[in-house]
Amino acid sequence: MRTCCVVVLSVVVLSTSFRADQSPDERAAVRSLIGKRGDAIVTLLGTVKTVMAMGGREITANEERLQTGATLIDASGLAVVSLASLEPGNLVADLMAGQMGSAGMPDMKLDVKSDTTDLRLRLADGRELPAKVVLRDNDLDLAFVKPVEALPAPVAFIDGPSAAPAVADLLVGLQRLGEMAGWKVGAVFSTVVAILDKPRTAYLGSTGLGGAVFDNAGRFVGISVLSRKGRGGSSAMSMTSAFSGMGAMDALGMMPIVLPADEIREIAKQATVK
Repeated sequence: MRTCCVVVLSVVVLSTSFRADQSPDERAAVRSLIGKRGDAIVTLLGTVKTVMAMGGREITANEERLQTGATLIDASGLAVVSLASLEPGNLVADLMAGQMGSAGMPDMKLDVKSDTTDLRLRLADGRELPAKVVLRDNDLDLAFVKPVEALPAPVAFIDGPSAAPAVADLLVGLQRLGEMAGWKVGAVFSTVVAILDKPRTAYLGSTGLGGAVFDNAGRFVGISVLSRKGRGGSSAMSMTSAFSGMGAMDALGMMPIVLPADEIREIAKQATVK
């Protein structure tokens, strides 16, 4: 189980399109963006237990600490995360199904379930608020989380205009780092490699799974998630494809994308009434 998750995380990193030639003005704009939006970039903490069963018989169980990026999109504390990072069961099941298919065992029934407990939203000021999942969208790899109790005061969140960048435009991904980095907000530059239009609009140019993505003017582009083609994917990766960026993602039947901000905000309306 741990091996599958490590492979996924490694490929996501390898497939990211980094830039190292930012101008002084671009770097200054990102520092300003962190100052303005940093408090809305938070962390979801908890525990995730993943159980794998085959033919109705449990074959492995793994419990790990959960720590993933979250973005506040409402003053009430509603946050959006990548569902794959919160509940990796479906993702692992897809990967294992592909491996079994390539090994000549396509009819073996594999069941993988993830259960999350002790969820907490860790805010920029260090407060940890008990949280719950209020909405999941497996197709879009989105989960919406909010505090269990109503907040005594509104929190900073990502508001303002959204952006629709073009191919080759600059992207900036913001994500809060972990305890070893002092819970600071980190920034990563990328570019729009391509714009996908099927089955829905999405930007190819990942900047960290679950991270909030902006253009260089500070407008909200969207959230980085995993797009999956469904259980099985392609056959097992060769050593060549494992280190070939997007080719590796194709071999696994998945691809990091940036889901547009407007679509996320529209879906979030369902979560705010729960």
